[in-house]
Amino acid sequence: MLQSIESIGEDDLRYLSANQPQYSFAIDIRGDDLVPLQNSTISDPIIISDPASGIEWDYDTGTLIYTLINPVLMPEMDIPINYSVAYAQIRPGGNIVGNRLTGSTDLIYVLEGRIEIRAGDGEDYTITAGHAALFPPGKPKEIKNTGTTDAIILSIVDPAWRPEIFEMIENR
Repeated sequence: MLQSIESIGEDDLRYLSANQPQYSFAIDIRGDDLVPLQNSTISDPIIISDPASGIEWDYDTGTLIYTLINPVLMPEMDIPINYSVAYAQIRPGGNIVGNRLTGSTDLIYVLEGRIEIRAGDGEDYTITAGHAALFPPGKPKEIKNTGTTDAIILSIVDPAWRPEIFEMIENR
C-alpha cells in the first residue's frame, strides 16, 4: 500500500515501522516508479487512534496492556500480517509479570520513560525511551518501571501472541 509520512507538529517526528515481508530495496517503490496497482486486493489501512480501543489486559500489577493488532485474537479485522503489537503503560513501581513466549520472538520498544528488564540470564538491563530489547523464543523476562514517571512500551511479537504460547514465570 502506498504510504507517505510527514510531521505536521512542532516537535520532531519519531516513529517505528514494522514491515512484513521484511523490508528490502526490492519492495521500496519511490518517485517515478509510483503507479497505482491494478487489480490490487490490498484493503484500506487499519488505523489505531487510541490504544485503549484494543483488547485490555490488567494483571493488577500497575500496568495496563492493550493488544492493538493481532491477527489471531482479532480475526474479524482480517489483518494481513503474522505478528501482533501490544501497548503497555507501566506506572512507577509497576511491572509486567515474568513470562516467556514459546515459539515467538518479542521485541520490547520503549516509547516513553525507562524500564528495567530482568532477563533469563539473571542480569538486569535498563532500557530507555527510543531503545529496544529483543527476546528470542523461550527466553524469560520480567519488566519493571523503576522510574518516577509512567513508562510506555510497545511489544511486537512474531508470530502473533496467543494465550497458549504465554507462560508465566515466578517474579523476582
